[in-house]
Amino acid sequence: MPQPSNRLDAGERVFFDTQLVAIDKRTYLQKYPEFKSRRLIPTIPDIPSWARGHRWTATTEVGKARLAASNATDVPVVDVNSTKNESLIHKYWLSYKYDDDEIRAAIATGVPLDVARAMACRRGVEQIVDEVLATGDAAVGSLGLFNQTGGTTVVASTKAASGHKPWGTLAAPIATGKEVANDIMALAAGVASAMKDVSAKLTLLMPIDNYLYAAGTAYGNASDVSALKFAMSTMSDIIDGVESWWRCSTAGDGGGTVMLAYPRDENVLGGIVNQEYMVDAPIRGIQCEQRVGWMKCGGVIARYPYAIGKMHGI
Repeated sequence: MPQPSNRLDAGERVFFDTQLVAIDKRTYLQKYPEFKSRRLIPTIPDIPSWARGHRWTATTEVGKARLAASNATDVPVVDVNSTKNESLIHKYWLSYKYDDDEIRAAIATGVPLDVARAMACRRGVEQIVDEVLATGDAAVGSLGLFNQTGGTTVVASTKAASGHKPWGTLAAPIATGKEVANDIMALAAGVASAMKDVSAKLTLLMPIDNYLYAAGTAYGNASDVSALKFAMSTMSDIIDGVESWWRCSTAGDGGGTVMLAYPRDENVLGGIVNQEYMVDAPIRGIQCEQRVGWMKCGGVIARYPYAIGKMHGI
């Protein structure tokens, strides 16, 4: 156990606390644009930070009005079928340390403490939350955007008869621009049909190579419009936007590619992040000060799973 003589004295403690304020400020200002889950998946609001789970109800209305006959008494009755669900919320944490010699050296030299460890801690916590929102956490049973059950699967349209060949790349093309456009439109149409137009427009996600291929391949031999642009303009009332995401390269069946279509609407699906990044007060260790950074996340819930469409093997 550390001896009292090894602890920081009052003056050193004041210096250390002041340094932590500066470190925290710099850490919170740091941006991590490569973590896309928080931007691509709407966050469910108003879940308190102390909650250990989120309960929600899936409701289906049953009943339809009909023509009223004169003097009839058999008026149809509407009913509501409800299913209660609960998603557990978990804490994800990481820590970093400064030993006493580092702190005292910073005092003596006037050089601020290294902020890199604090930033690495935040990055590590943000990274695991990004992963959980994308693909869930099998260890605790939470689901992410890519592995929801009950989604709408659409088979690649014009390529189905030829062995479901992949698109290829700009360097090694396989599918034609028309085939690529048809795949994009088929996925969007399949989800829109399953949803019966009940929601916002769709966001489409695809692997980086596929996005570049769709954006760089002409729709037809005599066309100056790309396959991607053709599909988006043709289905502008259904498709809101298309983005590339490296996670689509391995999130499909058997670790293969997948194209995803879903409405970015918190009433349809949403991520549970009820505690943003926090750093606890320093914990005294053996001749060191340790700080714990953490967030809380419960994965993604889909109130209407069929609103998430997938096309594998593109």
